[in-house]
Amino acid sequence: MAEAGRHRSAGKDRRPTRRGIQAWTALFLAIALDVVQVFALDASAGFTHPLLATAAILAFVAELVLFTLALRLVPPTNAYALLGLSTAAVSVISIGWLGEQITIIKALALLAVIAGSVLLNGDARAASAGSPRRTSPGSPGAKA
Repeated sequence: MAEAGRHRSAGKDRRPTRRGIQAWTALFLAIALDVVQVFALDASAGFTHPLLATAAILAFVAELVLFTLALRLVPPTNAYALLGLSTAAVSVISIGWLGEQITIIKALALLAVIAGSVLLNGDARAASAGSPRRTSPGSPGAKA
C-alpha cells in the first residue's frame, strides 16, 4: 500500500495525493460494505425480512458506487485483487464469531485467497510503476 494514491511518473513528487487517498479509502469502504452486504443478505433469510433485505441491497449499491469511484485512480488489478479480501473477511467472521466449522481445505483456501490478493496487488503495483493510469475510450483524458 506504500504506493497508494501516488503519482506514477518518474521524477515527480511521490507523496500521496488527496484524490489518491480518497480512491483507496473508497476501495476499502467498498470492501467493508461487501462484507456487510453478505451478512445482511444471509440474515434476511431469502428476502423474508424486508429491513435486512433492504440493508443488503443498499450496501450492495453503495459498494458498487464506491468501487467505481476507486477505479478512477486505482488500477483494476489492484482493486479487484483487494476486493477478494472480502471473501477472506466473510470466512474469518463466519468461523470466528458465527461458529462455522473450519477444515484443512477451508484453511488452505482462505490462505490461497489472501496470498492471491497480496501477490496480484504487489505484481500490479510493480507493473504500473512509472506508467500512467490508462483511460477507456470516450472517458475524460482519453486520446482521440
